[in-house]
Amino acid sequence: IELKEWLKSAQHPEDAHKFEQYIRDCIAKNDDTIPPIEYRLTRSDGVVIWARTQGKIIYKDEKPTTVFFTTQDISHSKAVEEQIKASEMRFRSLIENSKDGLVIISVEGNIDYISPSIEGILGYRDSEMGGIDMGRIVHPEDLDNLISAFYLAIQQPAQPVAGLLYRVRNNEGNWRWVEGSITS
Repeated sequence: IELKEWLKSAQHPEDAHKFEQYIRDCIAKNDDTIPPIEYRLTRSDGVVIWARTQGKIIYKDEKPTTVFFTTQDISHSKAVEEQIKASEMRFRSLIENSKDGLVIISVEGNIDYISPSIEGILGYRDSEMGGIDMGRIVHPEDLDNLISAFYLAIQQPAQPVAGLLYRVRNNEGNWRWVEGSITS
């Protein structure tokens, strides 16, 4: 079957000519490798699938004579990818709109992320908290217990260490009591 015929019959309308142009670009560069490209195809039964194609171009006298390529159906991977994106968007929306504060702390004890609600609780903006050592804002009398809980959470992944009461310095320098839990 001729490539143009196959592309005309199989290529999804929104991706029309994408693959053909991609091959032309590879040939224009005199590249013998066709790097992977993802696009949609319409099967003969009308079902739209996602495909990944890669291959080789054979040249003779510096002119392309043959194109070999393999195409894989990656529809399942794309569906899973979309589910993960949707889940991440829902999670992000929950976190960013929650009244509870969420802080993600690195193993070194640095703040990697704070939810927007922290500004309402402690007055710090995200830009002010990034990379801050927790030892600078947790009350000295509470720090050892919090560090112990932190390491306990690391040793017991997915098991929350809950009911932690400790003081945190707000952006005005005052101590605020907070209740929290730690999960690794």
